[in-house]
Amino acid sequence: MVQFHQAFACRDMLEELRVKNLALIEEATVPLGAGLNVLSGETGEGKSLVLQALDLLLGERADRDLVRTGSAECAVEGRFRLDTATAARLREVTDLAEGGAELIVRRVITSDGRSRAYLDGSLCPLSVLKSVGDLLGDVHRQRDQLGLLKVEAQRSVLDRLAGIEPQVAVCADLFSRRARLLDEATRADAESEARQARLTELRDWVKELDDADPQLGEVDSLSAEWKLIAKSQDLVRGLGVAAEAVVDGDGNALARLTTASKAIAGHAGLDPRIATLAERLELLRIEATDIGRDLTRLRHQLNHAQARIDVVGERLDLLRTLGRKHRADGDRLIDRHASLRTELADLREASSGIELRKQARKIEEELHVAAVSILAKRAEVALKLASEVTVALRDLRLPNAVFQVDAGIAKKPTSFDADSIHPWGYGIPRFLTSMNVGEPPKPIEDVASGGELARTLLAVEGALAGAHRIPILVFDEIDAGVGGRVGVAFGRRVKALARHHQVIVVTHLPQVAAFADAHLLVRKEVLEGRTRTTVRALDQRGRVDELADMIGGSGARQLAVAQATDLLKEASS
Repeated sequence: MVQFHQAFACRDMLEELRVKNLALIEEATVPLGAGLNVLSGETGEGKSLVLQALDLLLGERADRDLVRTGSAECAVEGRFRLDTATAARLREVTDLAEGGAELIVRRVITSDGRSRAYLDGSLCPLSVLKSVGDLLGDVHRQRDQLGLLKVEAQRSVLDRLAGIEPQVAVCADLFSRRARLLDEATRADAESEARQARLTELRDWVKELDDADPQLGEVDSLSAEWKLIAKSQDLVRGLGVAAEAVVDGDGNALARLTTASKAIAGHAGLDPRIATLAERLELLRIEATDIGRDLTRLRHQLNHAQARIDVVGERLDLLRTLGRKHRADGDRLIDRHASLRTELADLREASSGIELRKQARKIEEELHVAAVSILAKRAEVALKLASEVTVALRDLRLPNAVFQVDAGIAKKPTSFDADSIHPWGYGIPRFLTSMNVGEPPKPIEDVASGGELARTLLAVEGALAGAHRIPILVFDEIDAGVGGRVGVAFGRRVKALARHHQVIVVTHLPQVAAFADAHLLVRKEVLEGRTRTTVRALDQRGRVDELADMIGGSGARQLAVAQATDLLKEASS
């Protein structure tokens, strides 16, 4: 197996999912672990409800019909464990997540269709939750337009595997600058007044940002300081009360301890017990003195910090106002500042459409060089990826399968080609596959057989494990159409994928379920005249019974149990 990245254990995961009054689920706590988590149960028992709960956590839109009949609302809550890299990516999306090793997400849907979302206890817009969800999890459903079936995702994956994302970002910037210059040239020829207005606007914006001079990390630093100062008034009052009780007020603890110590100190020689008590009282008096001194010192320090609250607040308001104005919160405002300066400089130098087009042609030379380099690196990694996925497909009992990566361009351009250039370089890479001898490879989304599509997607996901930044992968019956003969190989591949991600799989294949690190059984029951869905974690004996039920076979229970036991042994070997 080709290794693009060193294998690593997935540290990000959804540790627990709590569901209340979601359709048939009255109340359920779903414990999830690292590695492979399997959900099984008969069709119609409610496995899809668990995935709908996950959808809600990841920011998908809700349907009020999900609220259990007779309930005012349904609630879904998830506790995620995050590594530092994922926490950092979340902070780029929102400052509502506290940024620690744990993230609590909660979603509430009312019976009238209203929805509320919370991150670490704070209300947040659904759009923000969706952005967070896109970083945390990817739900793959049978025949859905899965992430890797999207052309943009395929290209992005190749770039990650090749390690060329920074070069692609440079290419995109050049592409954008060229497009902007050409647009400005057109407008300069026909709308000189409009160009002058843009220059005026840019001058004002750049001066505004020059005056503000935002610094890297400044918003985060000021936010932390403001939170401390905002709470310091209550703390100062509390310290004052404490100081008064200990050393300052009438009848304070220090005065009473001093009186008590003097009262018996002269009698310490009469009895060892009195000596001990005298010593303890003296220690308490000394400790009270130290505490009073520390209380007073800290109170003065916090009083001094109060003087900065207006300065910090005004500076924070300014930076956040500028961030909203320029749609670039936090440190992104610095990049926006630089971008506006560049645009202003370009427009100042461009006195006419002719000059602007000359600048665009210079950029085209740089863009061509960057795009050709990117194309070559993609081609190199594409060959490795195609080889690994083809081998995986054959391991999954598709002996005639061929996987290819089409660069999306017939040959490398010798000079700048405006018709073939994109923000990411030349061509539109596509993943292609053929399952039968004599058949040309086609885009993977056009593969006809559900079983073939499932195996192709699994092979691609397996090859990309470690490069895929989304930590939690969810597969809803991705093995539909896969027969028992392929099941063990399929399960082994899913298990391998779970070494790099937390994987949650809904499956009817016992061969896949046997590889689970955690096996959850979803089942309906009738209690007090109402149907409800329950989710239960299975122990070893429960797993054998469930696998035997999945294997089925009328009148052959003993044989099914034996087969289930053998499957578990094979999966653990």
